Amino acid sequence: MFSYNLKTEKIQQLSSELFAINSIIPDTVDHTLVMAAVKKGERPVKVMFYDKETQDMTILNENDSDTTTWDISYDPETRKSYAIQYSEEEQYNHMEESNKTQTPMVPPNHTIIEIDPISKQTRKVIELEEEQILTLSTRGDQILIATAKHINKNPIKYSMVNIKTGERNEIDLPIKARSGLFLSKDGQGFYFLGENTKANVNQERGIYFYDLKTQQVEAIFLQKEGFINNFMLLTNPIKIN
Repeated sequence: MFSYNLKTEKIQQLSSELFAINSIIPDTVDHTLVMAAVKKGERPVKVMFYDKETQDMTILNENDSDTTTWDISYDPETRKSYAIQYSEEEQYNHMEESNKTQTPMVPPNHTIIEIDPISKQTRKVIELEEEQILTLSTRGDQILIATAKHINKNPIKYSMVNIKTGERNEIDLPIKARSGLFLSKDGQGFYFLGENTKANVNQERGIYFYDLKTQQVEAIFLQKEGFINNFMLLTNPIKIN
């Protein structure tokens, strides 16, 4: 893991202990990095906290060799992190059953946990039975999720989950997006990477904004050449002198 200073143009290696980093949130509470990463010599993806001042790495449930993390999110209002997790053993068993029956693979149970950045204590927000949570975005008291009943299969459903109660409400959206969902600062809409599926519109892949009140879709950046793999929403723009 490395950092690059835009002003000094200097590169600094932060860690050599990791095999892979699937997700990284660069600026959270007390300037701590939150990551979904794999430690060298291990398999599960774990939630990790890296203190940029002390250079200390804290691994959530470090001795748990079964639970893996699919995606992470940070809520600046609650100042807590949220992670999608599932059992690797359960996923393997479902894969074996899928191969045996030659049917689409049913996901293992997926759980969203809330993580306190100081104490590192966790709390289960919601658990979905045999349903994959593809991605999540948190803001204020709500979590926006995209889900699927089978691995790598449509249809995709979208829901709002109340962080405090875990209550889930499915919402019908004219979009097609498996990842890259980001709730706006006011929570009244979200940015997404995918397609606008409204009738009589050009269904180009790109980055869009969906207004939850007006139900209107606004194109932000359309994919003209190449392929957009992902993007990150920054609440405050980075200033470069």
